[in-house]
Amino acid sequence: MWRAEADETENYVYVFSTSRNANTGFTTRPPDKYDTLGQVLCLEQGASVLDHGSGSAEMLCTWARDFGITGTGVDMSQIFSDQAKRHAESSRHF
Repeated sequence: MWRAEADETENYVYVFSTSRNANTGFTTRPPDKYDTLGQVLCLEQGASVLDHGSGSAEMLCTWARDFGITGTGVDMSQIFSDQAKRHAESSRHF
């Protein structure tokens, strides 16, 4: 489930994802979910996104390609951070 909230100045938006996979604790989302969320957030070319718990950066790379955003992903897992770096470099969107 996705939930988004704007702060009172509407300078940034908090996005929460509460979906988890029972086996691994992690889940992936189909690309159409990223597109829907990007549209709900009214992402525009040149927007900057900070993604906490970004995993392998699927969402950021998809939004960079589809919406022209730039982004920074933060994840506490070094494995995911390394995967995200490789993914971003191979997708050439960051």
